[in-house]
Amino acid sequence: MNKADTAQPPIPIRDDGLQLEEHRDFQERFWTVERWAWVGFGLILLAALAGLGGGGGVLAHATIATEAGKVDYPRVARWESADEVTVTFGSPGEEHRLTLSPQFSQYFQIEDIQPLPERSLTSPAGEVMVFRSENGPPSKVVLHLRPQRPGLAGYEVSLNGGDPVGVTTVVLP
Repeated sequence: MNKADTAQPPIPIRDDGLQLEEHRDFQERFWTVERWAWVGFGLILLAALAGLGGGGGVLAHATIATEAGKVDYPRVARWESADEVTVTFGSPGEEHRLTLSPQFSQYFQIEDIQPLPERSLTSPAGEVMVFRSENGPPSKVVLHLRPQRPGLAGYEVSLNGGDPVGVTTVVLP
């Protein structure tokens, strides 16, 4: 093999006098990947500001409405951080019942309830909390809770013995 066969081609000299070996194709591919990464980072930032990271924002909470009232619950929650569910009973009556399915207690720990229920009992449908109301509707109950494990928490909520409504909360680590 001849020495001329193995010789590297000379490195071109740029107009500014620098003698650099450029890998233009690689550089352009890298710039394309970099631009897509910036778009991805921007989308992550917008999702966090919208509330998809838990804690706040317009997408962090959702509301379901039934004939008996409405439930404002976290759509996205953070594992081991405080959150709340607000129940507003819209129907008249001296006694209101809130039923949480057994799956609720698999994902959430209730730390406090304001006002406290008059009584609480368990049933095959889940935990039933009974609240007294001296004034007409709306009567509001706030459950302060803490997610116990990350995952997709699917549970049901029922107001005043009505049909259970399915609720899903994404618990982020």
